[in-house]
Amino acid sequence: MIRRYEKPASRAQRGFTLVEILLAMTLMSMLLALAYGGLRASTRATEKGQQILDDSNRIRMAHQFVRKQLTQMLPLAFEQDDMSEERIVFQGDRRSIRYVAPMPGYLGFGGPQVQELFFEEGENGLEMVLTHALLQGFETSFLDQQEPIFLLGEISDAEFSFLQRDENGEPADWTGSWDTTSQLPLAVSLQLEF
Repeated sequence: MIRRYEKPASRAQRGFTLVEILLAMTLMSMLLALAYGGLRASTRATEKGQQILDDSNRIRMAHQFVRKQLTQMLPLAFEQDDMSEERIVFQGDRRSIRYVAPMPGYLGFGGPQVQELFFEEGENGLEMVLTHALLQGFETSFLDQQEPIFLLGEISDAEFSFLQRDENGEPADWTGSWDTTSQLPLAVSLQLEF
């Protein structure tokens, strides 16, 4: 009979100790926590980036709309001052302007319309809104007959200013209110803070 000699199992062959298993699990948990944190941070950064893009697009669209409407202003009178019998072509102050310009087809009927662009208090700050009414047979109350068109919100401060002419008809200074209502300003500036 042949006898085999078996060597006793060495420590390396017996398996892992409890301390080794706990250490491995702790390291694995730390790696998973770091991976999860990185994944959450990248998700938040993506969402924040998307929000910034959406805000930028809204601001760009409102800017293009307002700029287009102001460049199409017409020197047509929409009212007459009772005291001086002066024709009113443009009215403006720090928070609102009223003028005549054609409306885009998707927002109103064709032809010149009296448009009022103004800022009003909203839930999250100021909101820029537009009202309009046909020029023919215009009365100020017509501007209140339709729901205002919301253009932009979450504004902390807004201010219109107007470029005046001097005695020679040359550009002069910017002013916060327009007193020469029988003329259009040379330029209209709008400053917004969000």
